[in-house]
Amino acid sequence: MYVPQIRMSQVPAKLGIDIAPASISIQQPAAVMELHQEGPVMTMDTTLPQLSIDQSQAWEDMNLKSALRSIEEAAGEGYQAWLEFLGNKAQDGDELMSIEAGSGAIASQAERNSQSPTYEVNIGYIPSPFSVKTYYQPGSLNIQVQNRPVQNQTTPQKPIISYHPGRVTYSIQQHQQLTIETT
Repeated sequence: MYVPQIRMSQVPAKLGIDIAPASISIQQPAAVMELHQEGPVMTMDTTLPQLSIDQSQAWEDMNLKSALRSIEEAAGEGYQAWLEFLGNKAQDGDELMSIEAGSGAIASQAERNSQSPTYEVNIGYIPSPFSVKTYYQPGSLNIQVQNRPVQNQTTPQKPIISYHPGRVTYSIQQHQQLTIETT
């Protein structure tokens, strides 16, 4: 017996895909910055210290006096000695005026004038302690600083973006095929 037969053959379709990837590039330019700051203003106010040293007393203690001072002292001592001499002579004259009273004025005057003067001896330091005098007035320093602000002029830059979209293309590389045969 004869049985009919059906034969089928199939060729599947083949698709082709072509992909071009997307690309993006981003560039960020640096910001334009202008910073400016003037230097601070500084003022200084000073008062100088003062030191004074007075050593005139020490020089006088060592008998190293100025000519004017030496002359003044010699004149003063001479005047004092003259006054003392006048006083003694006046006293001697008064005593001699009353010689008739039997007071023994000539003998007492002779005794007084024949004695040598007595001098005091003592230890002394030359120059004397604390004869050099110092005076000190401290100085002062006043500093004032005035800061100046920063002047900031910053200009931001926009980013540069370059975008190329991707692409996908499809193509049929082989068409499908169905073949049917009967026998």
